[in-house]
Amino acid sequence: MKNQFHILKKYWGYDSLRKHQHDVIEHILNKHDVLALLPTGGGKSICYQLPAVLNDGICIVISPLIALMKDQVEDLKKRGINAEYINSSIDHKSIDIILDNCIYGKIKLLYISPERILSDLFQNRFLRMNISFIAVDEAHCISQWGYDFRPSYLNINILREIKKDIPLIALTATATPKVVIDIQDKLDIKNKITIKQSYKRSNLSFEVINCVNKIDVIKKIINIDSSIIYVRSRKKAEIISNKLNKLGFETDYYHAGLNHEIRSKKQSNWLTEKTKTIVATSAFGMGIDKGNVRVVIHFDIPESIEAFYQEAGRAGRDGSPSQNYLLSNEKDDEKLLDNISLKYPTLNNLKNTYQHFCNINQISLGTLPESNFEVDFDLISEKTRLSKRATFYCFKYFINEGHFSQNSSGKFFSKIQFTCNVNVLNIFLEKHFKFTKLVDILIRSYSGIFEDKIAISERTLAKRTGISIEDITKLLNELNAFKIVNYELKLNDFIINFNTPRYNINKISLSVNIQKNKANELFKAQSIIAYKRNKLECRNKIILDYFGEKDDIDCNQCDNCKTKIHKNIQSIKTIANAIKMTLKYENKEVSIISNELKDVVHNEKIKETIKWMLDENIVKLNSVNELSINK
Repeated sequence: MKNQFHILKKYWGYDSLRKHQHDVIEHILNKHDVLALLPTGGGKSICYQLPAVLNDGICIVISPLIALMKDQVEDLKKRGINAEYINSSIDHKSIDIILDNCIYGKIKLLYISPERILSDLFQNRFLRMNISFIAVDEAHCISQWGYDFRPSYLNINILREIKKDIPLIALTATATPKVVIDIQDKLDIKNKITIKQSYKRSNLSFEVINCVNKIDVIKKIINIDSSIIYVRSRKKAEIISNKLNKLGFETDYYHAGLNHEIRSKKQSNWLTEKTKTIVATSAFGMGIDKGNVRVVIHFDIPESIEAFYQEAGRAGRDGSPSQNYLLSNEKDDEKLLDNISLKYPTLNNLKNTYQHFCNINQISLGTLPESNFEVDFDLISEKTRLSKRATFYCFKYFINEGHFSQNSSGKFFSKIQFTCNVNVLNIFLEKHFKFTKLVDILIRSYSGIFEDKIAISERTLAKRTGISIEDITKLLNELNAFKIVNYELKLNDFIINFNTPRYNINKISLSVNIQKNKANELFKAQSIIAYKRNKLECRNKIILDYFGEKDDIDCNQCDNCKTKIHKNIQSIKTIANAIKMTLKYENKEVSIISNELKDVVHNEKIKETIKWMLDENIVKLNSVNELSINK
């Protein structure tokens, strides 16, 4: 024990461990399998890094994120601990050297992706390594009932078959009781030893803000404190950061599409307080030890309560009071459910897509073509009357089910957005007439092209304009140079080949797993939607209940606890307090307020209360018939 704390102090600068960290580490040092359920900020990494240093041999760490691997290895090396990682960015010769060093050198931790396990080279060297134990990070990824299932995680037991008595530690921040059982079974965790820290974070307050204009609301929330704004797409991260910067806020954006050097710079600026607010996709924050994040804003509704809790937990890691805001409008729920439906095509859409693809490429029944085929998403979408995204997911289904193999990767769609308004565009076209036909077709073919980057097809534009594909590309590049559009050319085509002879479409069926996965994703989406819509219960209790933890005490700091509206309470002052909460961040029409409170207060009572509030000068009506708090 003395040696343990000496190493802890020497490399990490800590004098002691938290109780749950101590318990997990003791199990690993005693060569027991253990599952550690430690919420975000609970200090998961040290639970395997410390015993890796204390034990003889090498710890294999299985991690799903390349960027996180690199960051953790760099951090360990700065502390004087020998660590390495292997991923797709490293050439074969370097991998060979690293694996040799793991056998003959003094490396204490090797980080790998779960896909690496299938490599014959890795398996052969693994057999020769002196393994102390295996650490599985983000262990919920092994469960189909988890929020981020990755089939490659099912490969992990191959390592346990190669070396049968090697202990294993599985770690995750978010797992429902169902997922816990699945992790224990799939990783064969002996004796089902589980160390669990409570999901309750007493220093975090939760608030759902129903709003029309989310940017206007953010302006009132972000301040000089360190903040993260989470979004669901890379494009949106850039757009929102740019909008806020134009409004005078100093923000930056972060996503996995940026190269490592740029990501490191942006992350460093945020860690050192040069950047106060970062707009990022969900991967940002994993493995980053920054305790003073005071505000986390969920700009979009996350896919599940697990994803929401992961992001929320990056606030207040130092134990000080911190705020979580989920911004919501009427379209969010529909968009979330639509995205799930798109990912899981109907049987009819699958048959339709398969039939048209085979017809276009003249592939007859029973034939197993040897050649590769490019997927023309525009042409197939036109024939099936499905969107390009829906068509794309049909092909992903056939690939996942083994009917096709995908022989390409990268950006499969060109994207474009007009960067000027209509008046500027018209003035430009008067001087540059040759672009008129193309611009006209772009505007008529792709709605929303002035607001967002839209996926386009040069082939479709060529067909509709009568101009060659080469000339279309040239014209688009010229428009880009004139800064009329922002044009991103696709990097390569979507290429597939057949693994099975062409089917009669009547033999195509939906796999049981696909149907289960869809039902699971819909359940998770409906759970976060229900959380968002709930106006009665303490939000902390809703989250704890979802993870199988009971708590009878209200947090008294979430929005629901503060308003305390119940259907049987008819006090005008209580209802007035609820109305003031809805107007806290933006002005709203009476109809919008009534809609937000319809589940807890009768419409007539809301109108009566608003009339009283107007008489008392608590609120006022502006020129566009919106209510605001009278300051």
